[in-house]
Amino acid sequence: MTYRTLAGALFLSAVVLALVTSTRADAPPAPAPPPKPPTTVTLLAPLASADSDSKETTYGDLVADAVRTSAGADVALIPADELGTVALPEGGAPIADIVKGLRYAGDADDTIVVMTVSGKQLRMLAERSIQQSPSPFPGFLQVSGATIALDPTAHTVRVTVGAAPMVDERPYLIATTRSVADGGFGYYRALDGLAGKSTKVGVADAVTRYLQAHPALAAPAGKRVEIQ
Repeated sequence: MTYRTLAGALFLSAVVLALVTSTRADAPPAPAPPPKPPTTVTLLAPLASADSDSKETTYGDLVADAVRTSAGADVALIPADELGTVALPEGGAPIADIVKGLRYAGDADDTIVVMTVSGKQLRMLAERSIQQSPSPFPGFLQVSGATIALDPTAHTVRVTVGAAPMVDERPYLIATTRSVADGGFGYYRALDGLAGKSTKVGVADAVTRYLQAHPALAAPAGKRVEIQ
C-alpha cells in the first residue's frame, strides 16, 4: 500500500466515523418504557363483602362500579354468588388480594355480558333480587348506576337510574354476569328469552383495571339498595 493509498483510506475512515457520530447525535432518544400499572391501592374506607346475599356491601358496590365502567352501561347488576369473602381495613392493599375475592376470578368464561332491557324488565329484576329479603339469596344483586328501594308495607319497588326515576317503556343497557344473563337465580322470568352479548372482558379483568385507575379508592357511594 502506497503512502497516498494509506492516506486516502485513513481519510475515508475519518469521514465515515464522523457521519456515524453525527447520526447518533442527531437521533432522538429511545422512548421511555411505559410505566408499570400499580399493584396496590390505598383503601380510604374498609372493604367488605359480608352478607352480600341479603344487603348492599362495599365490595359489591366496587365490583358493580368496575363492571359498569368497563361495559359503558347504564346499570350494572352483580349477583351475590359472584362474590367471595373480602374483609380489608383502610390502608394499602394488594390489587391481587381484592380481585381474589371474586368467586370465579380464575374462570375464563366469567365474562361481562351486556343486554338492553326495558324499564319494566329492570323493575322485575329488582323485585326478584330483593323479594326474599332479609333471607339470604345467592341472586341478590349488587348495583351500580341505579338505586332500588323497597317499601314492604306498600309492597312497591322504586328504581332510579342515574338521577332520574326509571321509565317502564324506556330501554336501558345493563351489564351483568353470564349467570344472570342466562336466566339463573330465577331471572329468566324478567329477561324473557333476551340474548345477551359478551364483552369478552372478564369480571376479574374489569375489577383489576378499575383498581389500577383508582389507586386511592374512596368508599363507593352507598344507599343503592334500601329495604325499609
